[in-house]
Amino acid sequence: MSGGEKQAVVFDFDDTLVYTNEIFDAAREDLYRLLAEAGVNRRQEIAAYLSTKDLDNVRRRGFLAADCFPLAMRQTAACFLPRRPDVAAAAEEAGWAVYRKKPRLAPDAEAVLAELSRDFLLLLWTQAEPYIQQPRLAQSGLLPYFTDVEICRCKDAPGLLAFLRRNRAAAGSWLVGNSLRSDINPALQAGLRAVHISHPVWEYETETPVGTYYTIDALRQLPDLLKG
Repeated sequence: MSGGEKQAVVFDFDDTLVYTNEIFDAAREDLYRLLAEAGVNRRQEIAAYLSTKDLDNVRRRGFLAADCFPLAMRQTAACFLPRRPDVAAAAEEAGWAVYRKKPRLAPDAEAVLAELSRDFLLLLWTQAEPYIQQPRLAQSGLLPYFTDVEICRCKDAPGLLAFLRRNRAAAGSWLVGNSLRSDINPALQAGLRAVHISHPVWEYETETPVGTYYTIDALRQLPDLLKG
């Protein structure tokens, strides 16, 4: 990467700039409630089964298959209440509803982006189905802070490097994200400096790190780290 005038800061979107995981948590609570109302109060078993089915669906259907979570919700309800297709249908609908809800902005997201935009080239790199992610990006109100946005099907080092080259990013650029699998490891493999935001993640996003990275607890700590 040469010829760039500014170092880039590449941001992840979900659970870095907005809180998406909590929407899925609320859907899980809907499932527990539906089953409890039907007489099934086995929260830990339900949670474990749901997680297993969700991961199984992702492995079979692919990470970006939007129906993985709604299908897991249906499968879980059907397992614990095999004679109640109405509950299974309601559980699946609760799973689909997550994609229609607007994620909450992370505290200080706008202020941090505004401050960093004065010194860095800001890029947004997110992995999702475009028809799901594009409305969320627009609703967030954060797009004006970014020079370029890429909604990719796979987050990996070659894709990240191509994104940086396209934007003429300077050497020594950064990536900020909450997932070791999808954010930190691709950044380290691409030779970037990586900042991990400690925020709850889905089990699928856990992975052994391939190198050394920085960790912060909140976005407001980011400007001091990058400028220091």
